[in-house]
Amino acid sequence: MDADLELTSEYDAFTEAAVRDSQSKFAEDILSPWEINESIGRMYITTRAKINSLLCPDLANEPLPDLIPYSESQI
Repeated sequence: MDADLELTSEYDAFTEAAVRDSQSKFAEDILSPWEINESIGRMYITTRAKINSLLCPDLANEPLPDLIPYSESQI
């Protein structure tokens, strides 16, 4: 969000680093629901929901869908 990234259509190393930073900064909202402790750099349900809640306050109270347990082996 404050990463000053160039807008492209690629999910490159800079994008991944920005996602990791956001996940670390907002770990309680993004990582804890999955019961993981380290950012994974992937943009998914809770990361998107947190960004939406910060940038689009009307979306802040949207319920999350049911989360399936996170597993590195499922990626």
